[in-house]
Amino acid sequence: MPKTGCRIVVVDNQKYRWRIRRKPTYCQAAFACPLTFSIQHSDGGSLLLVEAEGPRPDNWVEKPSVVVTPAIVAAAIRQARTCGWRAGEVGPMFELKLNLVPNIGSRRTAS
Repeated sequence: MPKTGCRIVVVDNQKYRWRIRRKPTYCQAAFACPLTFSIQHSDGGSLLLVEAEGPRPDNWVEKPSVVVTPAIVAAAIRQARTCGWRAGEVGPMFELKLNLVPNIGSRRTAS
């Protein structure tokens, strides 16, 4: 994972880098497909691809979106490790579907 555009989160004394794609894919924008973000241990190793339940905030159809915070990233890391992700080891990408409640108030409509 490139270091450019990554944020750092520390989970259980381990440092991880995470990032959300800067621009949505066409599917994410036009059809409000799920938001995805990637996580990797700061020393390298297997990549974790997390698919959130809701769409990105910049979806074109203005569906209620999810907001990814460092606390959500930490929860995803812990859940993935429980499911078998070995962050520090070289291996195939690990995929995780994460249940997040969409932030209903993220889009306001004019009355």
